[in-house]
Amino acid sequence: MTKNPVPGEVKTRLLSHVSAETASAIALEMIVNTIEKAAACWPGKIWLLVSPDACHPKLMQLAKQYKLRLRTQSAGDLGIKMESAICEALQHAPAAAVMGCDIPAVTPAILEFASNRLLEGRNVMGPSTDGGFYFAGFTQCQLGMFNDIPWSTSTVFEVTLKRLQACKMPVEVMLPCLNDIDHWGDFVDLAKNQSRYSKFLQ
Repeated sequence: MTKNPVPGEVKTRLLSHVSAETASAIALEMIVNTIEKAAACWPGKIWLLVSPDACHPKLMQLAKQYKLRLRTQSAGDLGIKMESAICEALQHAPAAAVMGCDIPAVTPAILEFASNRLLEGRNVMGPSTDGGFYFAGFTQCQLGMFNDIPWSTSTVFEVTLKRLQACKMPVEVMLPCLNDIDHWGDFVDLAKNQSRYSKFLQ
């Protein structure tokens, strides 16, 4: 799941250090990075769910290149968007997962581990260092599974776990806690460790 990489509309917290065009280029690089990893190791069909529409030319090109299904995210808040995606995918597969595109630290090994646990029938989540989560995989879906989550706060993951427990959808497997890229310091640390991002520091 991602937003269209449009200047001024993505990675706006980076704008104190780079231009809107550079921030959108960083967002696109992270989308490409995520797609590369998913396409290399995820065993099932991959959907690229974008907001506000599925008409961005570069994302259309990526979908064609990697044989992804490209579509617009459903209406509603983040919880409704994720619930809709998971419930729809579970109509055609025994398990389904959603993941953001701003976690460059995720590795193919992590994705392979997650997919294997899902195929065993176990729910999986990956927490992020800011109190949210970057991956959520389930073998079942329930309406309202992400209701009343305080999005964009440090308690998102904690509250989500409680909500899922109340829905009788306990999370049985935890992935490593990873850092998402929201602030400039996050990106500088990333660029120092992954060469594909270092060009944006120049």
